Amino acid sequence: MKIARAYRGVSKPSSELSKQEEPHDLLVHLDLRGRLIEAHPAFLSRGGRNIELAPGYPLGYYLDAPSQQALNGCLANIRDGQTPESQINLRFNGGKLYAASISLCQEPGQERVVTLTFHPLVPEADPEKPTSIHSLPAIQSGPDQDDYSQMLERHAAQLTLLNRIGQELFLTIDLGEILSSAVQRLQSNFGYFHVAIYVPDAIDGRPVMEAKAGTITAQFPPRHSYQPGQGLVGWVFQHRETVLVDDVSLDPRCINLYPDRIPTRSELVVPIQTGEQFFGALEAISPLEYAFDQNDVSVFETVSRQLALGIENANLYHQVSIRLQQQERAQALMRLQRDLLAGLSANHDFNEVLNVVLDTLTHIEGIDSGSIYLVDETGGLDMVTHKGLTPAFASVVSYLPPEANKTQFVLQGHAGYMRYADLPFDPRIPADVRSHENLLSLAVLPILHQFRVIANLTLGSHTRLDFPPDARDVLESVAAQLGPTIARIRAEKALAANQAHSKALLQAIPDTILVIDSTGRLHHIQQSVDSPVSFLTEKYLGKPIQEALPPKDAAVLIEKVKLALSTKQIQMAHFKVFSDEEQHEGFLEIRISPVDEELAIVIIRNGPGPRPAGGETRSPV
Repeated sequence: MKIARAYRGVSKPSSELSKQEEPHDLLVHLDLRGRLIEAHPAFLSRGGRNIELAPGYPLGYYLDAPSQQALNGCLANIRDGQTPESQINLRFNGGKLYAASISLCQEPGQERVVTLTFHPLVPEADPEKPTSIHSLPAIQSGPDQDDYSQMLERHAAQLTLLNRIGQELFLTIDLGEILSSAVQRLQSNFGYFHVAIYVPDAIDGRPVMEAKAGTITAQFPPRHSYQPGQGLVGWVFQHRETVLVDDVSLDPRCINLYPDRIPTRSELVVPIQTGEQFFGALEAISPLEYAFDQNDVSVFETVSRQLALGIENANLYHQVSIRLQQQERAQALMRLQRDLLAGLSANHDFNEVLNVVLDTLTHIEGIDSGSIYLVDETGGLDMVTHKGLTPAFASVVSYLPPEANKTQFVLQGHAGYMRYADLPFDPRIPADVRSHENLLSLAVLPILHQFRVIANLTLGSHTRLDFPPDARDVLESVAAQLGPTIARIRAEKALAANQAHSKALLQAIPDTILVIDSTGRLHHIQQSVDSPVSFLTEKYLGKPIQEALPPKDAAVLIEKVKLALSTKQIQMAHFKVFSDEEQHEGFLEIRISPVDEELAIVIIRNGPGPRPAGGETRSPV
């Protein structure tokens, strides 16, 4: 990967340097927490550069991770009074391996001070060929073989850590856990001052800090971010190249938004990407100049590649999970819709149908309330049932007059999905009732029959701000089916009332009476004492008249019924009949009166003498 190197060769002015350019001994004084009090000399020479050992900073900032752990162990023993003196080997980041003698010094009346005396063990590597975790110099004759073995052990430990980080990232399917684990592992195992991961914002793509680890994490505000192209992180987002800045004061791309809280002297940023897919950037900052070298670049680029694969794997898993959830949800909604519509077609009780609709639809995820209104003769909306609403709210919205905003919207015949807070204020609903109900979203669906709005289905949510597309499809399908269902039940109810009224009238008439529809189906049979068509018994109820009369006579009767229904006028017909018992011909007079759009009353009586016959019956009377 291409590295945008910045001011790598800049060093301190010669006037600031110690006279010892290549010291063989280093004397350091620390407090018991490991912070530098003073160092002699004050600068380390590393690869032609001079690194300042700044008072006030922990010595661990300058050491590699294993050395940090060893030093912290010794300081802990000294604080506990166990071991006032010890000998350990310490390595500075990307530099020499030293034998360090550690001892506790305390003058009377003064604070305790820890003194470290360093003696170099291994000569520094060629500055033109920096040592990294992927390339180690060949063993030369002369240096102690044990010292070089320690370099190999350090190299192997780093590879082991990177391999472990890679395995953890690849096996984790939670994106947040992947990012958090990566920065925690990097910071704790390699001793970086601060490590962070930035990801593109979902709206404008600006870098947003998604995970962080280190000693200054609390100094960053929640969702800390840069504007597009701002800072070194913003630069990497645009150019997608690794960049290392040894001294941020010399690079105009570097911007510290919180200089009073976050000390930054050097910065390393590596893009997280695979192929053409960009996921974000991995950043490390340090309060020291020249805190990072090629070894750190190699570590970060290795982890960034592992991160990219882990993120890609988690994204694929997330996408598959979403598709499976969507499929399961769609299948559940289809089953719900199928069962509901099947129940509607078989149910004949008006109130029960409406309650079943609300009970079923409020089982859809996110929908927890609803109501059904009927359009009355004035054009207002009259609530006939509701579920999931507080009594106070249901009471004030139980009737909406024609001039109400919701009524006017419903009568337009279009479905609407809206946030409740966005609706115009309705003075009929007291503010405390509206606030206590705390509805978040509404679905308002018209119920139509023959292109006319006859009712309204309103569903609400106290937990969601919107209705997902698959739920909307189900709601609109149910609303479309409700129109014919409501019209059918209303017609059946009116028919039952008409039939009851007609039956009372028919029972007062002494003639044979039939109730028949336009298709010829018999709905009622009332025989007189001396009926001329006594063969029409109750076994023909619900059956077509064609099964009781000859085809020619049945056709004439049905034609007369249709004519009566269409003209709304009484129709007359005469049929010639033959009696086997009396062996003579007779005539029937038939009077057909329309009841409503579908039903007619047929009155049959014996006729007075020969009449033009519309048809001849061959059934005995």
